[in-house]
Amino acid sequence: MESTTPSQQPIHQPGQRREGLWLGLAAVLGALVVLAGLWLASGRSIGIGSTDDSITAEAEPTTSTLGQDDEASASADDADTTPTTTDDAERSSGTDGETPTTSGVDVETVPCPAGTQQEICEAVEFVQQARQRPFKQFPTVELLSDGAFDDELLALVEEEEEAIRAEGRVLKSLGLVDADMDLFQLYLDLLEIGVVGFYEPESDRMVVRGEEFNLYGQLVLVHELAHAFDDQWHDLNRDDFPHLDAEYAYAAVVEGNASRVEDAWRNSLSAGDQALLSQQELSALSPDDFARMMALPPVLLEMQISPYVDGKAFMLVQASNGGEAAANELLDTPPETSEQILHPTADPEVLNRNELPAAPVEGTDRGEGQLGEFLISLWLGERAAAGWGDDTYRVSEQGGTICTTVRISADSDTDLDELEDALDGWVGQADGRTVERGNIEADVGTVEALTAEGCYR
Repeated sequence: MESTTPSQQPIHQPGQRREGLWLGLAAVLGALVVLAGLWLASGRSIGIGSTDDSITAEAEPTTSTLGQDDEASASADDADTTPTTTDDAERSSGTDGETPTTSGVDVETVPCPAGTQQEICEAVEFVQQARQRPFKQFPTVELLSDGAFDDELLALVEEEEEAIRAEGRVLKSLGLVDADMDLFQLYLDLLEIGVVGFYEPESDRMVVRGEEFNLYGQLVLVHELAHAFDDQWHDLNRDDFPHLDAEYAYAAVVEGNASRVEDAWRNSLSAGDQALLSQQELSALSPDDFARMMALPPVLLEMQISPYVDGKAFMLVQASNGGEAAANELLDTPPETSEQILHPTADPEVLNRNELPAAPVEGTDRGEGQLGEFLISLWLGERAAAGWGDDTYRVSEQGGTICTTVRISADSDTDLDELEDALDGWVGQADGRTVERGNIEADVGTVEALTAEGCYR
C-alpha cells in the first residue's frame, strides 16, 4: 500500500504550480526519441488498454537582445505553405504534413559569439531560419560531463516527485500500473537510460551531456534550441493548467513543434548523413538499456512518447495550413484537450465538452481533474475513447484504500455503449471496481454518463 498523509497536496488545485507527468519531464530528450522511432517502425505495437493497441528537451538567453519590434517584422504570415487534408489516421506515423523549411527565408539572425562551438552556431542559425525570425538573445548551451549531467537531471526530476506520486495514485486506481510499483523510481529508471539533453523553461537552462557533437548530438541540440527559441518568444514556463488533459495538450504543442523543427534539420542532411544519423540514433541505446526500457510499464513509455509523436503530427497539420504563424499562435493559445491533439483535422467547433461535475466521494479528498481522450485510450483502448465527450475524476482515501472515481460522457449513444462495454470488461478484470450508467446534471443540462470507480490498497 502506498503511504499517504493528510498533509500531502491533492493532484491539482487551480493556480497551484504543478508540472506532473508531462511538462516536468517532457523537457528531456534522448532515449525516448530513439524508442519512439523504433516503436513507429515496428507498427506502434506497445499496446495498452483492455481492447486494442494504443498510443507519448529545452538554453539560457544571455547577450545581444533584439528589439520587440523585430517580432512584427519577422512575422511568419507570409510563409509559403500548402493546405493539407491529412486525416486522423496519419497521426500513427507522425511524419505526414510539412516540416519547416529554410528555403527562400531571409532572417537577420543573432550573431554567434566568438569562441562558440561551430555546431552550436550552425544549429542556432538553422532554428532561426526554420522558425522565420531571430532569437531575441543568443542562447547559452551548458555542456556537462556525465556525472554533472546526471546530477542536474536528478535534481530536475526530484522537483516533481510529489506530483508524480500523486498522479501515480490515479494510474494505480485505474489499473494502468501495479499498485505496488514506485512510480517515481520508475521515472528515475526511465530517464537515466540514454538521456543526452534537456531544457528547463523555469530557469531558461539548456543542458547537454558531453563536449562534442556527432550528428545525433546535433539533432538533440536543434530540438532543444527550438524549445529555447519558443521560450524566448512565447514563454514556455506555464503553470495555469486547469487539469491534466490541458497540460498534456500543451506539452504536445511544445514537443511537437520542436520535433517538427528537428525533422526539418534531419531532412536538410545529405542521404549519407541521414543514414549515419540513423545508425547513431540506434546505437544511443545499448542492448541492456533497451531491455531495461522495455521492461518498464508500457503506459509509462506511451505517456512520455506521445507528446513527441502525436504532438508532431498535430503541429505538422497546423503549420501546413497556417505556416509558422499558426505554430506561434498555438504556443500562445494551446488546445485544452488531448482530443484536439489526437484529431488534428477536426473542426474545433465540433469538439465540444459537456462540463461534467466531479462525482461526490467518501473519505479524504485527494484532488480532482480530467483524464481526457488520450489517458482514456490507454485505460480502455482507442476505439472506446474515440467517442469521448468529457470526463472528470476525483481521488479519495479512506481507511488506507485509495479510489479514483471517473465520470465519462460520450458524443453519441453508440459511443457511450462502446465505453460501457470497455468498462464492463475493466470491472471484470479485478476486484474493487464498479461502473454504472445514469443521468447527471451538467452545465449544459442533463447528460447521460458513466461513473466508474477503481480502488487499491
